[in-house]
Amino acid sequence: MPTTLAFSPNGRFLASGSADRTVEVWDTASGKRADVLAGHTAPATAIGFDPDGTTLLSSSTDGTVIAWDLEGDRRVVRQIAPADQTSDSQKTQVVPSPDGARLSYLYSDQIGDDHFAVRDLASERIGPQRPTQHPYAGWHDWTPDGRQLVTVGSDRTARVWDPTTGRMLAERSLPFDSTSGSIGWRPGGDTVFLGLHAGGVVELDADTLEVVGEPLRLDRYVSNVAVSPDGTLLAVELFNPDALLLVDNETRTVITTLEDVDAHWQLKFSPDGSLLAAGGNNGLVTLIDPAAKRTLSAPLRGVDGPVVSLAFSPDTSRLVTSSTDGTVQLWDVPTHQRLARVTPGAPGHWVFAWFDHDGGTILAADDRGGIWSIPAEPDEWERRACDIAGRNLTHEEWEELLPDHSYHATCSAHPPAGN
Repeated sequence: MPTTLAFSPNGRFLASGSADRTVEVWDTASGKRADVLAGHTAPATAIGFDPDGTTLLSSSTDGTVIAWDLEGDRRVVRQIAPADQTSDSQKTQVVPSPDGARLSYLYSDQIGDDHFAVRDLASERIGPQRPTQHPYAGWHDWTPDGRQLVTVGSDRTARVWDPTTGRMLAERSLPFDSTSGSIGWRPGGDTVFLGLHAGGVVELDADTLEVVGEPLRLDRYVSNVAVSPDGTLLAVELFNPDALLLVDNETRTVITTLEDVDAHWQLKFSPDGSLLAAGGNNGLVTLIDPAAKRTLSAPLRGVDGPVVSLAFSPDTSRLVTSSTDGTVQLWDVPTHQRLARVTPGAPGHWVFAWFDHDGGTILAADDRGGIWSIPAEPDEWERRACDIAGRNLTHEEWEELLPDHSYHATCSAHPPAGN
C-alpha cells in the first residue's frame, strides 16, 4: 500500500513510497513499473524529485534520507532493462551467448509447445517468441560458436535453431529413447554433449546433431553434464542416488565417482579447468578439484532454494551464484568465503547471473526480463553505497549487502551511522 506519491517535474515518472520499505517508480506514458528501489530499513514516508527529475529523494521512519540516481550510473546495482510486469512474461531459463552480446529466454507454456526468444543486449530488444516444437523443453543453450541454439525436450528429440529467424536447422531423436536431457559444451568446441535422462551421455555435432563417437551408457538417470575447457574430461551428475562421475572423454571410461554431490541444477568447469562447481536443489555449491579427484572443504551455502546459475570469473578467483529467491551471491574462490549478496530485482523471482568478459562486472537477468549490472569487487559496492546514501551504511543495510564482512565506516566524509 503506497504511503506517499510524487510526480517528476516533467511528468514522466510517478514515484510511490510503500510500507514494505521500497520505493516504486512508474513510467506514466506506458503505465509500467520502471524500477523498484530498496534501501530503507523502515517504511518510506516522504518522496520528492530534484528539479531536473534525474534524482529521487526518499525519507523513512528509520531516520534516513536516500538520493536515488534514476539514470543508474551511481547505483550499486545499475538497471539495464526493466522487468516486464505482464503475467505472460515468465521465463524459465536465461542463457547468455558465448560472446555475451545476446540472451536466450526459454518460456514454459502450460498448454502448447514451449518457446524461446532472443534478446540483443545492445539494443535491449527482445525478438518474437519462437516455438521449440517440444511440449516441454527441459534444457536449452547456445552452440559453442554462439551462432545457433540447441533445445532438448520431453518428446525425445534434440533440435538446432537459427536464433534470428526461428528456423529449425537440425533434429535428432535422443539415444536410448531418452525422454529429455541436459546440455554441456566447451568454449571453442564444435560439439555439444547431452546428459540423457535414460542413463547416458552422447556427443553430437553442434551443427548437424550427428553422433560423434560412441555414446556412454550409464545405469541411471543423468541430470547434468559438463566438459572441461581442454575437452579431455567429462563431469556427469547421476540421480537417485546422487553421484558425480569424472569421465575420460577419449576412452569414455569412468575415472572416479564422488558420492552425494548434488549438481542437478548447475555444473561448470572454471575457465582454466582447475576447478569444477556443482550447484544443487538445496542451495549448496560444492567445489571439486578434478585433478585430485576430490571435493574441497565444506559446500558453500548461500540460499535455501535451488542454485539456478553459477559462473566463474575469467581468472577463476571469483564465483557468482544465483537462486530462485532473487539473490545474487559473490564468492572468493581461494578462501571459499562469501564476499557480498544483493537482490537486483524483486525478491522471490528467479535470477540468473554471470561475469562479463573481463570479469569486472556481474550481469544478472531475472525471469521477468529485467537486466542489471553489478560491480564484481566488494570495495566498489562499498564506495557506490556510500555515494548513493550520502552517509555511512546502517548495520542493517550492511548486513543485507555485505553479510559476511565485519561492519566498518566506509564514508570518511560522513559520521558513523547508528543501528
